[in-house]
Amino acid sequence: MPWDDTARSTAGGVGPSCATAAVEPSSSAGRQPAGRVGGEGAAGVDPAGVAPAASCRGLSVRYPDRREPALRDVTLAIPAGQRVLLLGPSGSGKSTLALALGGLILSVIEARVTGELHPARRAGVLFQDPEAQFCMFTVDEEVAFGLENRCVPPAEMPARVAQALAAAGLDLPFGHPIQALSGGQKQRLALAAVLVLEPDLLVLDEPTAQLDPAGRALVLETLQRLPRRHTVLVIEHNLDGVVDWVDRVVLLAPGGRLLADGEPAVVFRRHRAEIEAYGIWRPRSWGPFWRPVVAGATGWREAPPAGGDGARVPPPSADRSTARGTGTAAPPAGSGVRRPEERPRAAADQGTETVAEGEAGAAGAAWVPGRGASLVRFEAAAAAHGRRVVWQDVSLTIAAGEWVVVLGANGAGKSTFLQVAAGLHPPARGRVVHAPELTGGRGEAARVGFVFQNPEHQFVTESVYEEVALAGRLAGLPEAELRNRVEALLARFGLADLARAHPYTLSQGQKRRLSVASMLVVPRPVLFLDEPTFGQDARTAAALVEELVRLHRQGTTLVMATHDLELAGAVATRLLVFGNGRLLYDGPPEPLLDDPARLAAVGLGAAAPQGRALPASAANPAADGIAVAGAPPLRPAPSEGPARPAAPAGADGGAEGRSAVGSAGPQGIARGSPAPAPTRREDRTPWVGRVHPVWKLGAHLVLAGVVLATDDPATLAALLAVPVVLGLLGGGIGVRQWLVAMAPFAVVAATRVWTLGAFGEGQRVVAQVLWYRFTAEGLHHGLVVGLRLLGVGALGVLYVRTTGLADLVLGLVQQGGLSPRWAYGLLAALRFVPLFQDELARVRKAYRVRGLAGRGLRGRLEAAYRYSLALLVHAVRAAEAVAVALQARGFDGSRRRTFYRRLTAGWREAGYAGLLLGLAAVALLASARLR
Repeated sequence: MPWDDTARSTAGGVGPSCATAAVEPSSSAGRQPAGRVGGEGAAGVDPAGVAPAASCRGLSVRYPDRREPALRDVTLAIPAGQRVLLLGPSGSGKSTLALALGGLILSVIEARVTGELHPARRAGVLFQDPEAQFCMFTVDEEVAFGLENRCVPPAEMPARVAQALAAAGLDLPFGHPIQALSGGQKQRLALAAVLVLEPDLLVLDEPTAQLDPAGRALVLETLQRLPRRHTVLVIEHNLDGVVDWVDRVVLLAPGGRLLADGEPAVVFRRHRAEIEAYGIWRPRSWGPFWRPVVAGATGWREAPPAGGDGARVPPPSADRSTARGTGTAAPPAGSGVRRPEERPRAAADQGTETVAEGEAGAAGAAWVPGRGASLVRFEAAAAAHGRRVVWQDVSLTIAAGEWVVVLGANGAGKSTFLQVAAGLHPPARGRVVHAPELTGGRGEAARVGFVFQNPEHQFVTESVYEEVALAGRLAGLPEAELRNRVEALLARFGLADLARAHPYTLSQGQKRRLSVASMLVVPRPVLFLDEPTFGQDARTAAALVEELVRLHRQGTTLVMATHDLELAGAVATRLLVFGNGRLLYDGPPEPLLDDPARLAAVGLGAAAPQGRALPASAANPAADGIAVAGAPPLRPAPSEGPARPAAPAGADGGAEGRSAVGSAGPQGIARGSPAPAPTRREDRTPWVGRVHPVWKLGAHLVLAGVVLATDDPATLAALLAVPVVLGLLGGGIGVRQWLVAMAPFAVVAATRVWTLGAFGEGQRVVAQVLWYRFTAEGLHHGLVVGLRLLGVGALGVLYVRTTGLADLVLGLVQQGGLSPRWAYGLLAALRFVPLFQDELARVRKAYRVRGLAGRGLRGRLEAAYRYSLALLVHAVRAAEAVAVALQARGFDGSRRRTFYRRLTAGWREAGYAGLLLGLAAVALLASARLR
């Protein structure tokens, strides 16, 4: 089918919705032929004559805002049932090719395409961030959302939802809140939401990029257990655990050209040099990665041209490390930190270790670091986010010259520890004492460096040069000296040619290097880094770690959070491991990393570094509170999902969230296969909360109208009592909750009584306070206005506290005529409200590190203006991700859809409306008789 560069294809891709079934393409008059889209699953390139799941011939793709194409002349066919790994350097077009074969290019994402494209008839896409793919609030409704878009009969949905959850390895009751899931569970829920649509092609775009090692291993196990009838195209930067189960590797070169296509062993053997030169993370089986990098760290060096972002990397070097072969950086002379070989054997063999009662391994004697000057001291400190305690009872000292590496699962509190240590987050209990050299300038954070996980949080100026120069300007450095320092840093970090570029226009690797360089123009005694290698290719990560090694050797104290145990073993002089709300280990790397039992006991068993492969029985026991056969159970951290009991004797113990359907793990979805019995959480919603939200809204609006039309204080007081009593008896709203919720209304009401009583009309003075004279008429008027405000406010509080947002939107769609496009878009947006609050908190902390926290009215206004840019960028990206994810699941905004859960009105709604209106009538009649 010929089409122009802005045509939107309906062929293949996400599959038919209720409103538009996928159709065979036909010619379109008046369009400039730029390429051809074939019918769904069309072949044409398979020599065996069998139609592949997806294919392309001579495919080139260019986005409207780019001069160069993302893909160039790619020919590829994926047979049904094959598992394909798509590799390539950053910017080589991997995601573009995957989304094109999945049918999202043109159908959702605008681009100019030339060549032939035959996308999958039905494709399912799983992205990096599971949060960006959800629009509902419970697991079953999220999985059923795609079925609603496809107009699947509601009677079939519960069984298919249960099958999909089982296939993804999730044993959760229907109605379980998504917010209570761990990162690994959320990604597997996103997988279930894709599998329920029975896609012909499953596209996985770095599905484990944001997971800790334990969650990553469990998601990969789930994918590996999928039936062979599922065709899989996976993009993954970490090859460990992936190369073992794929059938084929497709390697793209810089510029979007196809370089290699074949069996994994053949591609890796013939193109190992290109893979390493492109910065693709190599498998552990190729040998250690970080030890040669650390051993050969002498500065940033030019990499061979590979079409990347210009990162500088070290040349290949032999493993010259000593002392257990890790290449651990030697502490600077005079720092007081002992080298591994200098530590007392008793101390180096033990470490400070805290394990749950009954766990293997007794706690050893406290390990004492070197005698360098104390920079940060924790004294029985605890940290919390709101009411949730992240960790507690932490007592330790960070000494000058150390390289402390913080480990732990997602949600264990690594980032929180860094922020508390840097003075960016106050301890909930205990004390954190900073050395005097860290407390100068504008607060305790002014003399420390902090590199956040997202480098964009720290960008506050309009150019790369000014980003690096900012700290020097705030410190009052002379302009000539500042210029010399900035130019030297830009040259050292490979950013000299980008000095005038805007920070947001840089590549991810360049942004990370800029975030580190901006912390170094003014000497800082300590530098905190939150997962500095996250999201970086191997070249950029190696170059960054080389620079950190150089800084450490010059005397900078480093405190770094990471998930990479091989990196930790190569650089750390000390490890801290957090989990289950406490500090589990504090000591040197060797005793922990060389002992599989200890790694398992502190919840790091699934993340063994190179050369320390663990037996299956030592898999992570702490992930989501799942007990593992052969390992002692650990209680889940406060942020993880609810714990489930250990597998019974003889069951296949292992993966997080193993389905209760059987011990063999996920088995996929097959039409006609027996579905596991769906389970639903016990509904403990109070009676008022179960009333249909639209009917309840109508009843409340009618009663609010009665309140506003009443001018008798006694009647208004009686009407005020109606929602309060209903909330106490049938709404689950306690007395204290009522008092807190009504306090703002009470303040405004009291103000109105005062002002109308003192300044209102009337001649009969009933009281005088100072020079204010209160009249009877004014007080009556003020009392009526105040009681009206309280009555309407109480009705609003009762409605908001007893009505779920999802139920309200669903009711408005089903009975109120609200467009699904607006409704589900609103739901998806509102899911991001708490995420935006977290984002704002991180941006504020980042600006405080940069010395721009803002004081006084003008300072706060300037800070708010700066915050807005970072939040706007985040909002735009989140909106784009949600839009693509929703349309990938068949959502097109059409009113033609089925509903997994249909809200109906019955006796409860009639009774509620009758009760409210009856009480209102009684109050009005009583008021009339009293007059």
